[in-house]
Amino acid sequence: MKDMQDEVLSNLGIMADMKAVQMPEDLKKKELIQMIADKTGQKKSEVKQVAEAMLDILGDQLAAGRPLNLQPLGKVQVLNEKLQPNAHIIKCKLRRTIASDAETVASANADPAASPAPAPQRKRTTLAPAVAKPNKTSLAPKPKKTSLAAPAKGA
Repeated sequence: MKDMQDEVLSNLGIMADMKAVQMPEDLKKKELIQMIADKTGQKKSEVKQVAEAMLDILGDQLAAGRPLNLQPLGKVQVLNEKLQPNAHIIKCKLRRTIASDAETVASANADPAASPAPAPQRKRTTLAPAVAKPNKTSLAPKPKKTSLAAPAKGA
């Protein structure tokens, strides 16, 4: 069945596009700790304590709805949140300065073995649907037209 789907998609030219846009794997805590240890020269056990404390604090602050301004990462704003039985869903917006993004790409291009390649551009979507606001002027009653001509004199 999967082979048939792949064949149909490849005939339509869709399969090549799907393979080219594969998303990178999630960055896990273990890999983050290793990257920090490599970059700072610190022991992994020391880095692990600091990283876990930092992630715990950041998670608590986001859950409280507090905006984070952590350069060069950028500014993180909580857009909305929803409490479900098995999860606390927090939707955020990350705003990075162009200089931060340029430095990240430049450093990745300078030494490809030192850091992973930059992630492919993702299609940007809005997290909350836009709600059209009614035009207040169109809801107001229209003024009555009055004649500016002088009233006619009666005989």
